[in-house]
Amino acid sequence: MAALAGWDREHPKPVVTMQQVADHIEHIRKIAGIDHVGLGSDFDGMPDTPVGLEGVDRYPALLAELMRRRWTDSDIAKLAGENLLRVMSAAEHVGARIRGESPKGPIAVN
Repeated sequence: MAALAGWDREHPKPVVTMQQVADHIEHIRKIAGIDHVGLGSDFDGMPDTPVGLEGVDRYPALLAELMRRRWTDSDIAKLAGENLLRVMSAAEHVGARIRGESPKGPIAVN
């Protein structure tokens, strides 16, 4: 424990900001495309969070930061949930097909 405490003192955790999270999201969009990026949240048990993004209640500030960076309403909607809904819909259709059932509802394709 003493060695770990010493290592922690010599290697302090970097401060991460919401703007850096926005930078990371933009990088993912550049590499994978807007249709393949989304937000998720599992803050339970996280001892440290980015400054300005301490919980899901701060997502509006993150989305506002991306809008300041000229993200379109369509891009924000995809990031905030449309991409997830599209993927979940496709997964439901695959599951129905595997079970030999007729899929319910239209498949969201984009």
